[in-house]
Amino acid sequence: WDIETSVFLPRKKEADSKDFYNRPEVLEQMFLKDWNRLLAKENVIKMFDSETEDIREQLHQHCDMIYSAFHIFTVLGTGDPISMQLNEFTDFLNKCEIPDPQSKFC
Repeated sequence: WDIETSVFLPRKKEADSKDFYNRPEVLEQMFLKDWNRLLAKENVIKMFDSETEDIREQLHQHCDMIYSAFHIFTVLGTGDPISMQLNEFTDFLNKCEIPDPQSKFC
């Protein structure tokens, strides 16, 4: 099997990375766009409170793993493979043990 002759060849022209894989600078752009979308939500800012910068640093440090998990859960679902349905999102939260019964936010 040769990726250069596979169905993924158009990605080298169409993807932001102009490559088969996302380069670090593309991941950085993705993260910044997602982070700014998150900050635009008023409830999120209230929830983060004074820990916003610490949360940003942690998410940024692990963004590659988070994006990979997102892709895995979207593909495993029954909906569109580039968006996460509620069932997949719930599975993702549970498998990652994100819900905290002691938290007033999740």
